[in-house]
Amino acid sequence: MNLVLPSRIAAETRYRDIRLAAHKAAETIVREEWAGHPNRRYPWPWQAMLDNLRKNEPDRFELALWSENTLCGLAVGSTRRSFCRVDYLEGSPEPDHPLKGYVAMIMVGAVVAYATALNRPEVRLCDPIPVMTRKYQSLGFSLVTPRGEAPYCAWKVI
Repeated sequence: MNLVLPSRIAAETRYRDIRLAAHKAAETIVREEWAGHPNRRYPWPWQAMLDNLRKNEPDRFELALWSENTLCGLAVGSTRRSFCRVDYLEGSPEPDHPLKGYVAMIMVGAVVAYATALNRPEVRLCDPIPVMTRKYQSLGFSLVTPRGEAPYCAWKVI
């Protein structure tokens, strides 16, 4: 499956105000607008997950993807000796948000850049929800199903 990307001119016009930021500014929106939204694929408890990661994972990363004032996606993960792992990734449940269909690709690009900067040879998307596995494979990930462990999608960086 090939991703169909917008033309350069369309992309420059539509996506010029994209930014990645820390989660702090996004937490209120997630709590007030995403929680209980009927279009969510999985009801991640973002606040509890973030509290746990902030307490227990000093080598974590938190990403919030914005298009102007619209929160389009969130991701959190951590680093290990030989890989960076994305524990949770979610796009906005709003069906018409400006980056619909591109959140995973943008977030993965950011994490691959982070892994490259840290000289980690692999990025892992841990325990992906089944409905997203094909999407991740279309982005170049391989599904790995280790015996007795949760599956993950892997991308060789280096």
